[in-house]
Amino acid sequence: MLLCKSCGGVDHYLLKNKWMWQCIVCNFRTSLRSGTILESSKLPIQKWFLAMAFMSFSKKGISTKELQRQLSHKNYEPIWLMMHILRASMGQRDGQKTFSQNL
Repeated sequence: MLLCKSCGGVDHYLLKNKWMWQCIVCNFRTSLRSGTILESSKLPIQKWFLAMAFMSFSKKGISTKELQRQLSHKNYEPIWLMMHILRASMGQRDGQKTFSQNL
């Protein structure tokens, strides 16, 4: 259930041209990425979902360079950061300690 961050309302409607939800009560807008690991990323959602698929399909794992090639992305750093965010969230899901908790 989607709750408004501003007023706590539960009634929303989709603004299709902006891909955002708007609260009926206070007109506060929130995106589909809001409150997720994708929230502050500039990478498209499609690349995130493809990365999740590639990471879960391979038994032995996938390197960042290979994922960069598969996603046809020019820069290494955003793909590296995306993989670390995904690995950390997968570790939390599985009940393991994440990299940041070990520091």
